[in-house]
Amino acid sequence: MQGSSSGYHYGHLYGYFQGDGGSFVPYKPFKEGENIYFTRSKDNAFVYLIHEGWPFPSLTTNCVKPRDGSEIRMLGVQEPVNWHLDGDSLVIEMPASFNDKIPCEHAYCFKIEQI
Repeated sequence: MQGSSSGYHYGHLYGYFQGDGGSFVPYKPFKEGENIYFTRSKDNAFVYLIHEGWPFPSLTTNCVKPRDGSEIRMLGVQEPVNWHLDGDSLVIEMPASFNDKIPCEHAYCFKIEQI
């Protein structure tokens, strides 16, 4: 996976997300646009969306569609985030309360149940 214009590379992002019980593994990563990266768990149960920069108030992607009823969680925060599909796009809504719970400095990872 290539680094972004901010100078942070995928290898640096890995260190931020090891707190997810070791399930975050850089396996077949890919990139969408300038600041969204994806990888998945080894068992294909989860997709991890990694966004460089704080994604408030929302972020949108066309690359992942969670199962109905799935929870999406930002690693480092206990509460799940709200999400919805807008046509073919996944929209993850960041509540204002998360502005006080920013778990790291450069990139934020969302754990999404596989399609």
